[in-house]
Amino acid sequence: MSRVRWITPALASFALAGALVAPAGATTTQEESDLAPLSDAVEEFLTAGGPSLEVVVTFADRSGLERLAGLDADLQTTRTLPMALATLSPDQIREVASWEDTRSVWENARDELYLDDSIEMINADDVWAGDGLRRAYDGSGVTVAVTDTGVDPTHPDLPHGDKVIHNFAVVGDPLSDTNVGFVDSPVSIDDHGHGTHVSGTIAGTGAASDGHFTGVAPGADIVSFKLGSANVLSWWAIQSYDWILTEGQQHNVRVVSNSWGGGGGSDYDPEDPVNIATKAAYDEGVVTVFAAGNSGSPNTMGRNAVSPYVVAVAAANKDFSLASFSSTGRPDDNQDRDAGGGLYRPTITAPGVDIGAARSSTATLMSTGVVTDNPFYTRASGTSMATPHVSGTVALMLEANPALSARDVIDILECSADEMAGYASFEVGAGMLDARAAVKWAEQGRTNCKPADDTGLVPSGDPTPIAGTVLPGGYLVDTGIADLDEQFWSYHEVEVADGTAALSAAIAWDNPADNVYLFLYDPVGNEVASSAGLLDTPITEREVMTTSPEAGTWTVGVVGRVNTVTPYTGQVQTYVDDSTRGGGQKN
Repeated sequence: MSRVRWITPALASFALAGALVAPAGATTTQEESDLAPLSDAVEEFLTAGGPSLEVVVTFADRSGLERLAGLDADLQTTRTLPMALATLSPDQIREVASWEDTRSVWENARDELYLDDSIEMINADDVWAGDGLRRAYDGSGVTVAVTDTGVDPTHPDLPHGDKVIHNFAVVGDPLSDTNVGFVDSPVSIDDHGHGTHVSGTIAGTGAASDGHFTGVAPGADIVSFKLGSANVLSWWAIQSYDWILTEGQQHNVRVVSNSWGGGGGSDYDPEDPVNIATKAAYDEGVVTVFAAGNSGSPNTMGRNAVSPYVVAVAAANKDFSLASFSSTGRPDDNQDRDAGGGLYRPTITAPGVDIGAARSSTATLMSTGVVTDNPFYTRASGTSMATPHVSGTVALMLEANPALSARDVIDILECSADEMAGYASFEVGAGMLDARAAVKWAEQGRTNCKPADDTGLVPSGDPTPIAGTVLPGGYLVDTGIADLDEQFWSYHEVEVADGTAALSAAIAWDNPADNVYLFLYDPVGNEVASSAGLLDTPITEREVMTTSPEAGTWTVGVVGRVNTVTPYTGQVQTYVDDSTRGGGQKN
C-alpha cells in the first residue's frame, strides 16, 4: 500500500458539486502523440465522451500537484509519491496529459479480490478438481460451526436447512448460568453482516454469482451461532462450544471458526474459560480456528489465539505479502508448539484483503463494500476474512481423512504451508496456506515435517530516540494540500543497513484517553506496518516491526486519531540475526 491516507470504499469515489470548467487556454483537442500515456479506460472515455472521470495523475515530481489543484480543488494527494486522484472532464484530461511534467493519466481502477481470486491463491480449486489427489473434495459430510454475528439463511449461497443446518441466536441472561438457550431462525438474524460474510467464505455455494463467489468448501454445512451484533460475549461463546461438545457430533461438527478476539498481547492462560472450551474441543477432535487480530504490531495477538490448541490465522495481501494490519506474535518468546505455555505466533497465513463474499440482506455495517454488479456480495478486509479460508480448508482435509485429530490437522497445516520469504515465524507462522498440499498430506496421513526454528533477534546497537507532538485528529484530515496535511503528521527517518534482520519503532505518551497511530514506510514510500485501532483504548503506547527490511531510508509516521495535542517519545531499533523464516518442509 502506498503511503497515503486510508480511504474506505465508500469514500474512494466522489463527485464535485458543479461541473468542472476548463480554464482559459485549455486545449480541447490534442494529437495523441502529444499526450502523456493514457490507460485504455481513459482513452475509451475520451472517445465515448462523458461529464467527468475519476483519474490518477502521475507527475515526474511533486511540483505538478499544485498545478493540478487549480483544476480540481478536491483532489486527493499522496504524501510522498507524485500522484493525485482527481475528477476531470474530457477537456481537462487532455489538458493535464499535455503538460510536460505529466507522466501518465489512469482511471481509478477497482482492483478487487473476489473469492475466486483467493480460492486460486490457496489452490482450493485444485482440491475441487482432485488435481494430484486421490479424488476431488468439497468438504461434504463435514460441518463447520461459525461463532459470529449470525447468518442470513435467505441468501441463495447459504440456504437454511440445506446449507445452514442451524441459525442459532443465543438467548437469555449472559450473566446467568441458567435460562440460556438456542433459537433456530430460518430468516436473517445477522444485522451486522460479519457472520454471513465469514460463512460464505467457508462454504458458500456461489449460487447467486454463477460460482464466482464459491466458498472454500462448498460441500460443507454450517451451524451458525449469533454471539452479538458487534461485540462477542465470551459466555455466549462458551455456550456455543458447550452445544458443539454436547450435540455437535450428530452433525459431524469438526471445525469452529472464530473471527473475533480480544486481549491483544496477553499471556496464554489455560484457565481462561474460552481457552478451556477450545482445549476441550481439541481433545474431542474439533479444530478451533481463530483470527490473529488486526492491530498490526508485535505482541498483539488475541488472548485466545495464542493457545497452542487452536489455529491462529494471519492475513495476506493478494500479492502474498503480509497485510500491514495483521497482528503478529512475540519475536523473543515461544514459537514451538511443544514447548508448553502460549504459542506467540500465528499458525498460518491466508488471504484477508478485499475479500468478496456473501452479504446479509439485513446488514447495516458490512454493506459499505457492496459489489456494485452483484449486491448479494460485499467486500471486507481483516484477519476475520483470512480465518474462514483456513476453516474451509480444514473441512476439505477432514473429508479426505476423517480420522485426523485436531493436532494432526494443525501439524499438516504447518507442514504443507508455502514459505513466505522475508518473514519470521512470529509474523506469518509456517507461511501461506496451500489447501491442495494440506489435503494431499491429509490423504496420506502424514503429520511430521522439519519444524521451523527461530533463534531470536539481537539489537544491532543502541536505539535511536524519537520525539514529537501530534495535533488532534490528523488521521481524519485530508485537505489535499500536502504541506498542510503534514502539519498533523510527525515523521522520523532512519537509515537501515544492508543485512539488517529487523526494524522496529515504538512510541509512548501520557494520556490514555488519546489514541495515536504509528506507521512504518519503506524507502519508496510503501506502508509496511501499522499500529492502528479505534477499539483498543485506553492505551499509551504503540509498536510496529518488520523483518528483512531492505537497505535505505525508512520513515516512521505518527498521527493522532482521537486525541488532544499529544506529545510522545519513543525509539527506533534495528536488529541482526539469521532468524529462520516461516515455512514448513513439503518434501
